Amino acid sequence: MGKDPAFMFYPKDWITGTADLMPDEKGVYIDLLAHQHQRNTLPNDTIRLARMIGIPHDDFMRIWNTIKIHFDQMGDQLVNRKLEALMLERSLRARKNRISGTFASVLREFKKKLEPKVVSQLRYRFKAEEFLDIPDEYLEHEITDWCTKWSTN
Repeated sequence: MGKDPAFMFYPKDWITGTADLMPDEKGVYIDLLAHQHQRNTLPNDTIRLARMIGIPHDDFMRIWNTIKIHFDQMGDQLVNRKLEALMLERSLRARKNRISGTFASVLREFKKKLEPKVVSQLRYRFKAEEFLDIPDEYLEHEITDWCTKWSTN
């Protein structure tokens, strides 16, 4: 699966959270968030950050001194914790949706062989969270096995 092409952006949070920032500070901040989204972390090196943003290091440092409070150091990397949490939440939701979609596909096959009451019980018992650690290539097989087990109990 490829890189998630987007992250959730909440305009109200952005406006209130950046109300004290100047336009150039907001611009660098959002660019850094976009780079973090694509790379998962940022380098803890202001020369590299300035180069990534495309501005001279002196200009970057003036801005960085204001916005650096929004980034935490993790080893030799930087992260914005709020963005990190939003990315994780979106990834988890997408994973659960894939699992649920696979379950629906498997269940369509089971519907042909089972009584509606049993199919209803499978739907009730199924929890996507139980399959989060299963690699995509084994997901259909594992869900099929799970449905077989529960439909015979």
